Amino acid sequence: MHAVPERPFLLQVVTVFGGLLVGPFFGHLMGVWLTPDSVVVQTVGWFTFALVYVGGTMLWIGIGIVTVVVSGLWRLLRGQRPGPEGFSPSHRVVPAGYRSYAILGVVGGVLVGLLAGLVTELAVATGLVAWTLFGLAYGGSLSVAAHHGWLPFPEPE
Repeated sequence: MHAVPERPFLLQVVTVFGGLLVGPFFGHLMGVWLTPDSVVVQTVGWFTFALVYVGGTMLWIGIGIVTVVVSGLWRLLRGQRPGPEGFSPSHRVVPAGYRSYAILGVVGGVLVGLLAGLVTELAVATGLVAWTLFGLAYGGSLSVAAHHGWLPFPEPE
């Protein structure tokens, strides 16, 4: 858990919608390029990377809430002020758990690559490498965006 300066609202909106749309679009586009005759792989590529975004966000919320509560209680028991060091009203807390995007990106890439290799004439190794690298790039970029506060932590308001 750490604090980052408040980011402009427009930057956060563009990051949220860009992250939600870019992954599924390129997951589908890779299916069109590598397996042009398989609508199944193209569709699965679209939905898998949409699920990476949604699942990563859900995991980030769950892990983040648990981390904030446990670390806050731990700091209170030790007689310290709860919250990250260097926190000020102009900063936002970024809870732990944002790395779940990268993990789910790799898992999703492996699954789509394996499916593409098994149901089409594409070599399994080619499908695994291509989609796994894309999943790592997509999930990793979401993790970096979340780490730096460009992808905001979902808050009910």
